[in-house]
Amino acid sequence: MIDREHERVAENMRYQKAPPGWVYTDANPFTSDGSYGLGWSSFCILDIDDDQFTTGKSGDGPFSARFGQRVEHLETRLIDFLRYENAQGRTVILSFPDDIDIDTYVTQALSQMPKPDTVRPEDPEIIIHSTTLDAWEKISAEGQLKAASELLRQARIIDPSSEVGRYLENEPPEYRDYIMFGAIASTTPEKIVASYQTGRFILDDDAVYEPGVRLYFDNYRMIGDHQIVRDGLHTVKVYKRLSLSPYLLAVIGVNDLDPRREVKMWTPRLFVERADKAFYDKIHVEGKVILWSKR
Repeated sequence: MIDREHERVAENMRYQKAPPGWVYTDANPFTSDGSYGLGWSSFCILDIDDDQFTTGKSGDGPFSARFGQRVEHLETRLIDFLRYENAQGRTVILSFPDDIDIDTYVTQALSQMPKPDTVRPEDPEIIIHSTTLDAWEKISAEGQLKAASELLRQARIIDPSSEVGRYLENEPPEYRDYIMFGAIASTTPEKIVASYQTGRFILDDDAVYEPGVRLYFDNYRMIGDHQIVRDGLHTVKVYKRLSLSPYLLAVIGVNDLDPRREVKMWTPRLFVERADKAFYDKIHVEGKVILWSKR
């Protein structure tokens, strides 16, 4: 049974139900000129029975998140997305299959929603941020991670005409204010490094690239200290800056795994397998031994 408090909260969320026939590539049906500007986004549950999701702007549409119906924790993602987008001043267009009543779905999702600052059953205990060897030298010297907007001239310039450059241009502008993290065992952080190297999206776990370092963080501690932000898309993200201490558990770099440069071709899959094994070999996770310290 859905309580009235969740109905009231749902009513205060800023979303619009997509009209029949609207898809995420279409112009805005709620403005006179069809424009979106910076005030709109969309969350789409597709009529597809898979566990994949994608984000980005397509055609004349807004920045959108598109989910197959078997994506895990879909209801939680929806509420996190709505809360985050509303906090950024954006109204979300919800586009669901015809057999889903949107208002009921939102209210039911809210009724089962844990608080943003508590550890959830699906939260990974360890999270990952990957970067290059050069970037790690600066991060280590400063003792903190910085978002792209904080790096200023230190940031690597991405060709705006490249595939990655065009995608970043169409991201919500405040995304540059956040540091993104992935789950342990995930190859996604490595594929992001590879994508920045090439200027095009690398989706293949077996693509050849130049790995740098993989940073292992205590997600539970970060959640408890109110460091993380949930947006329904990323595992977690952090606003502007994150001190390495006391959250960084370990740093595993390519030089640790292959000091003699015997590996001729690294792939995201290979690097993750070897780095994660080295991490577990080094640290007793339950003991939360902090391996990194600034020297």
